[in-house]
Amino acid sequence: MSPHTELLSATEVPGWSLRTRLTAWSIPALLGALFAQSTMTGKPGDPARWQVTIIAMLTWYVWVALTPIVTRYLDRRPPSASSGVLRLARTHIIPAALVTAAQSATTAFSTVLVGLASWRAIPMIFAGWYLALLPAGVVVYVAVVALRGGVVQRARLDFRTRQAEGLAQQLRDAQLHAM
Repeated sequence: MSPHTELLSATEVPGWSLRTRLTAWSIPALLGALFAQSTMTGKPGDPARWQVTIIAMLTWYVWVALTPIVTRYLDRRPPSASSGVLRLARTHIIPAALVTAAQSATTAFSTVLVGLASWRAIPMIFAGWYLALLPAGVVVYVAVVALRGGVVQRARLDFRTRQAEGLAQQLRDAQLHAM
């Protein structure tokens, strides 16, 4: 990179508004609630539909809060051209595990809040949900990383376009001045 090339700062990369995040995470939240309800047998002892719906919705809506945390983390650790697969994996394995833990904790607390378990059961509920959610949590984390990468690349393209337009204007001005 030449010394005259300005770097695109993280502040110039647009974030996702609360409205955008709520809208985006409503899709998996609604699908999760529908899936959870479809697995209910209707037998005595099954939780009420409202309980299952709240748990499923909160399990996904926690991503409304997690998305800006993940994007800030990504903005501080942009991949370099020399990033190998192992380095990228190391960079993302722990955050993917942590966001899955946050999602699992939300699910465990939701289970207690809707009255399906006691507070003492949280560690066991958390462990069960963590193991259940880990594959999906990693996939969702990778999707957020990919979407953020697209946003960053688009911002870089816009920045370079503005930079090229500015240079073209400077060239036109210089040519007019030379005449």
